[in-house]
Amino acid sequence: MRMCNMEKRPISDVLRGMEVGAEELFPIEQLNSINAAKNSTLVIDRAKGMNWSVKRDLEHGRVKVTRIK
Repeated sequence: MRMCNMEKRPISDVLRGMEVGAEELFPIEQLNSINAAKNSTLVIDRAKGMNWSVKRDLEHGRVKVTRIK
């Protein structure tokens, strides 16, 4: 696995600021935190209609988050 050299960023703020169709990349080390935020911190945002797709790219050591709603 080739690890990408990305800085960690505040997940909830980045996800809330995304427009529908936008994509953001995070280091693979933030995968668990992204999933936790999506299912806890961002639950009110999801109830209002926001949603994100989370895809792991293990080959490159990153996570791609796409705003889908």
